[in-house]
Amino acid sequence: MKPAWLVFIGILFIFLFLLLVRPVLAQVKINEFSSETSDDWVEFYSMEDVDISGWILRDNAASIVATVPKETKIGLGTNQFYIIDAGNRLNKDSDLIKLFKSDDSTLVNQVSYGPQEDLCAPESGQTAGRLPDGSDKFTRFASATKLQSNTAPEIPCPSPSPSPSPSPETNPSPSPATSTSSNQMAASPSPAPSPSALPTPQPSKIYRIKEITLLNRETPEPVLGTQNSQPDWQLAIMLLITGTGLLIVTAIIIVRLWRKN
Repeated sequence: MKPAWLVFIGILFIFLFLLLVRPVLAQVKINEFSSETSDDWVEFYSMEDVDISGWILRDNAASIVATVPKETKIGLGTNQFYIIDAGNRLNKDSDLIKLFKSDDSTLVNQVSYGPQEDLCAPESGQTAGRLPDGSDKFTRFASATKLQSNTAPEIPCPSPSPSPSPSPETNPSPSPATSTSSNQMAASPSPAPSPSALPTPQPSKIYRIKEITLLNRETPEPVLGTQNSQPDWQLAIMLLITGTGLLIVTAIIIVRLWRKN
């Protein structure tokens, strides 16, 4: 009976291991979106078979942007796309798009755009998306590629124009005053020194550090499948090594008990 129980425990370990590995490998990402017109939309990209029924899109204000219908099962296969209409709920200048599972508590993926982000907002006729599909690189496209691979020409974000330095003002030198006597001249006053050009103000390093710290505090903790999360393949390798170790230990115990009987 003991070997039979050990075999059952080994099978149970394998089952639990597969359950742990599957959420790590499951990936659905926000692959492309349009926020410039009144007909906003968001495209999902799946890297394996997954059911997205009832999944929820929220914006920076935590308002619901759109919801995937949950009355019927909506499944995505590997390398498949899905479009969800967002009406006119995405801001043109800047916003944060978050994708949650149907329980509305598991954050799957997110992307932010705007003046303070690495990705600038799309302009007229443009969209923003990943290049290639499902990667960590976001850019702007000259035209939409809905339900297709992102291959449109890239539109780089404009570089910020430097502010002009203030020009120094110079005071005119006073004219020498004449004395009442025709044979004498009053001492000419020395000309006032011209002020040197003011240096261009530079931002304080301490201020920049505080600003970055505040931004980091507002940024949510990285979650599975987000842009800043640990690469999924590293987690998968760690789980594979752990599961393999458990299987080896179980097999050794089973063989020893089998020999004793």
